[in-house]
Amino acid sequence: ECRDRRPDDVERIRGILAASHPAGYAASCRAIAGLDLTEVLVNISVPVLVLVGSEDTSTTPEMALRIHEHIPGSRYEVIARAAHLTNIAEPEAFARAVIETVLRGERSETSE
Repeated sequence: ECRDRRPDDVERIRGILAASHPAGYAASCRAIAGLDLTEVLVNISVPVLVLVGSEDTSTTPEMALRIHEHIPGSRYEVIARAAHLTNIAEPEAFARAVIETVLRGERSETSE
């Protein structure tokens, strides 16, 4: 678990969240809770990586897959042993996925 493997990062993020104004944080959660933009996702025409942690309960792998299915040409990747903050829980896997996506985008631009 990330808490055991990266305790300093977990404490840093906990501090950031604790410093947030509770009413503001709650309002932002309410604002995005019912948001559904899947209809406009088909209009995205740049390289997209839909990245999710296998243990994410906020944005589940199933939710991320639905996003991926609506973005033409997107990549979908699940990072094992990660929850919502994939870049903190598994930084190497996160970086590898992002770099691969950027390089694929650059290759497709140069081949046009």
